[in-house]
Amino acid sequence: MSVASLPYSRRLAFTERMYLAGLHPSGGGLMVQFAFHGRGHLTQGVVEQAVARAAIVHPGARLVLKGHLGFSRWIANEQGPPVREILFNRAETLPVSEQRFLDPRKGPTLEVLWAQGEESRIVFRCLHSVMDGAGLLCFAEDVFRAFREEEPKGINNAWSDSEYLIDTVGKRFRPNMPWDSPSVFEQPNLPSSSNHAVRIRHVAQRPITNFLAKVAVALTRKFGEGKNLRFMIPTDVRNYRREIRSTANLSYPLFFDVNAETTIPDLQKTIFRKLVNKDLLWLDPLELKGRWIPLFLLRWIIQLLYLFQRRSGKSLWSFFISHIQFPMTKIFIAPVFETEGIEYIPAQEFKFGTLSITSTTFGNVQDVVVFAPENWASREDLQKIADGIKEVFSAE
Repeated sequence: MSVASLPYSRRLAFTERMYLAGLHPSGGGLMVQFAFHGRGHLTQGVVEQAVARAAIVHPGARLVLKGHLGFSRWIANEQGPPVREILFNRAETLPVSEQRFLDPRKGPTLEVLWAQGEESRIVFRCLHSVMDGAGLLCFAEDVFRAFREEEPKGINNAWSDSEYLIDTVGKRFRPNMPWDSPSVFEQPNLPSSSNHAVRIRHVAQRPITNFLAKVAVALTRKFGEGKNLRFMIPTDVRNYRREIRSTANLSYPLFFDVNAETTIPDLQKTIFRKLVNKDLLWLDPLELKGRWIPLFLLRWIIQLLYLFQRRSGKSLWSFFISHIQFPMTKIFIAPVFETEGIEYIPAQEFKFGTLSITSTTFGNVQDVVVFAPENWASREDLQKIADGIKEVFSAE
């Protein structure tokens, strides 16, 4: 499948290099993966045609890596994202065997999978070095526009994340954050750092307001044992530049601390104030110099940090928590496929994920997945977190 080539290239930012350093051919590393569940009449040809149309105006969907060190760049090639039909499996949305390695230097760096059965599904997956969640969903929107035979919107910006920061708020650097956030569970004595997960499906008449704050406060009171717990939430900074449509990695971490005395209104005010003050839009101290660190050395540094995290029982944050709402469900509905729910699929492995919670709300269906490396939390621990989230649902 060939699509028209657009002159598109963007510099590889340091954060993207960090993600690349964690990749390995077994399929491990930081991936972004969403599954759209629904009803439809899909065929290989229908999906291929829609993906190809969207890829014409989304060069970020057909990137390969060229160059080395600070000269590394993502270059758009002519080959569009591959489309694969996978066997339908009600018990497992995307089996590990289908989570293939995406080679940054050969491509593809994004692919689309689909399955037809009692419930159809479409899965979008890509390297996090290529796109963040918002970027992948931006591409998915245009695939659905193509399904509806509408003109895809495409993108209008090719900045890397550091270029975005400098243009938006100038050169200002955040201080190094200590790796001192405590674990809330005793780590299992296991060698495997593969992720395992517990999933919750909640159906409600209306979305829960202040969901992030409510979950953070509830989990801190339940598991914090009087300690301060640090939460990290990824934030789509395209919201600060509404004119920008980009599939690049433009999600930035927002950190906040919670203790037993923290109230939901106070935490919500803290989050709002940090967003208004653009507290997350700070360059990492290594952002501009770190792109000259060779990938093999980055892998070594990452492994040292991972060993430190394991031995100390502390990390950069205690909980990762993300919440995505889709208020306009019609953007993911087409004659050939009507989306009824969107599910986030954790990557096979992300060693620094510690305890992670990702929520997606589509219509009145909220899908929550709690996941962690097997050597950081047991399945029983994940179930305890899931039960704490269920208590938040019950309180509504």
